[in-house]
Amino acid sequence: MKPFFVFISLALLCIAACTTASADSSDITIVYIDEKTVEEIGPYPLSRDRYADFIDSIYSNYVPKCLYLNLLITQYQKGASQSDSRLLSSVVGKPNLFFSAMTSGAGVNHDPYAASRFNEITYNHVWMAQGALFPLAKIARSGAFTSISDVGLNKRGLVEGVPSVVRIDGNNYLSTPLFLSITYLGLTSGQVFRNGELYFGNRKIKTDKQGWYDIDFSHNFTSYSYHEILTDSASRDDIDGRIVMLGLDVPALERHLEVGRNRKITGVEVIANATQTLIDLYRP
Repeated sequence: MKPFFVFISLALLCIAACTTASADSSDITIVYIDEKTVEEIGPYPLSRDRYADFIDSIYSNYVPKCLYLNLLITQYQKGASQSDSRLLSSVVGKPNLFFSAMTSGAGVNHDPYAASRFNEITYNHVWMAQGALFPLAKIARSGAFTSISDVGLNKRGLVEGVPSVVRIDGNNYLSTPLFLSITYLGLTSGQVFRNGELYFGNRKIKTDKQGWYDIDFSHNFTSYSYHEILTDSASRDDIDGRIVMLGLDVPALERHLEVGRNRKITGVEVIANATQTLIDLYRP
């Protein structure tokens, strides 16, 4: 092959690869509490009524298929009874609304799991392993889901994967990416769990012995700032019918996670890539 044609061929391959890599996911949109948000409405963590404002705004002005808040709401805030009530009232009647719960960390107490009815595989509600702390327990009773979020890091500090299911006290519970993708695609647990193994469509989810799977980090996601949702500035094409994830992007408050090749991304973007990986398995 002549050098000119080799050059052209390589150029076309490069363009095609770049085009594929830069394509935004049409399934997931990320909304960030970013530095501009903190400057405008106050320091993080935000008061509960700020989350209520966000939930009410997005469900009033848009039609998300699922809304996931990748933020831990784990304890009382002093003098916050009014904003707590606002958050609880904002939850009622909102379909497919998910809050984040964590099981990892030092001093985790699994007793609340053993004493509660929260099996996500059968779509019951859950709350934190560290205790059924307000307002997550009440949030669950008000109609929202709380999903288990966890990310594994290897010895070099790189994101190694996420669990498909989390095993606690002898029971298996769906992790956030699996729970969100099942809900988004309208699947039942019977369509996903077959003879003790996980399938999406006709494709088996490859996991290790602990049920963790690798993440495809090639996805890009459309993103907005918190205030753009409150001012109805986001495109409906980017919100309606999608999974919308609210997360934090303030480097001074939360470190970005390294996913390889000197690339660091936000925690919510890790969950987004993990969720999109599963959706791609079902709909390649």
